[in-house]
Amino acid sequence: MTKHLHFHELALTLLVLLLIAAAWPQQSLAADGPARAVATESVAGVPGNVKNEDGVPYRRLLLLTTSVPLIPEPDGRQGAGAGHSRYSFTSIDFPGAPGTLAAGINDAGQIVGQYGSLFSCHGLMPNGFLLSGGVYSDVTYPSSQCSTLEGINDQGQIVGTYIDNSVADWHGFVLSSGSFTSFDPPGSVIMISGSINALGQIAGLYCDTNECPDELGFELSNGQFTNILPPGETTADAQGINDLGQITGDWFDANGFLHGFVLSGGVYTSIGFPGAPENLIGGINDAGQIVGAYSRSNLANVPVHGFLLSDGKYTRINFPSAVSTQPIGINNRGQIVGYYVDAAGVYHGFVATPNGGCQ
Repeated sequence: MTKHLHFHELALTLLVLLLIAAAWPQQSLAADGPARAVATESVAGVPGNVKNEDGVPYRRLLLLTTSVPLIPEPDGRQGAGAGHSRYSFTSIDFPGAPGTLAAGINDAGQIVGQYGSLFSCHGLMPNGFLLSGGVYSDVTYPSSQCSTLEGINDQGQIVGTYIDNSVADWHGFVLSSGSFTSFDPPGSVIMISGSINALGQIAGLYCDTNECPDELGFELSNGQFTNILPPGETTADAQGINDLGQITGDWFDANGFLHGFVLSGGVYTSIGFPGAPENLIGGINDAGQIVGAYSRSNLANVPVHGFLLSDGKYTRINFPSAVSTQPIGINNRGQIVGYYVDAAGVYHGFVATPNGGCQ
């Protein structure tokens, strides 16, 4: 939720905002205004106060876009550090599934994510998966409406989100050695896991009411929850955490625009693709490399592209000929996972491996 999302953040496709009338026929997107200004239960992947029926911001779910024609970013025009030449891209599609999203990858190359029909479970794809050694496995939290997997560490511990069957509350879980353990920040009604590091520390977001007016990022370490919120801000979420305890996420400014941050040594530092007014941040590895997505106007209705931030340099990461690319996770070998949308509007997971071998 991813990421989830993650955010993972999640994130969003580019020119297209796939209408979700099939899932919510009563909803529509006003043509004369940005989607993030619309009321709740609107379009996925839109920043600001646009949420699903549970009050969860869509940008942390599957992250879609608008009804504009599908136009891929031109190949070979990705600027300095073009991603096509530096990475080999491989699609990830759960067998027989109408859509797939990859959210996390560990150093062994094991990948977790979600699959199924878009928005079929409270805005989520309904099923989690693990891809290990070329074999796909379904992973479902017991007695849940739906489960998604957001991150996996080098011990094979998996963090995810599930929606229970009783009151449709959202909870986090860890799957370790075949055993599920549920967790929730104190007072939370809705929570979405983001990632898990080798120490078992977890980053994510939560809300303390169903309406979810202001979400808060969190870190779970040794059984203790700590809120993640840049100084002076009222809402934020956490998406990535590495083995050094550095955390990535995003926050909203007063105009509802989304900005990225990295928290390291107690200091928040803003990050964002140069010249892009909105950024959706994904994961971080132990080398401090960060993945995310950016738009050239706002995340609601313009092209959104992936990026890698490494040693202070931004490199565009876009699946070849895709309409949209959203990187979500990165491992210590420099492999990146996420999802892309093809010209037919189908969601696929992907893994991008550095050419010349992993780092």
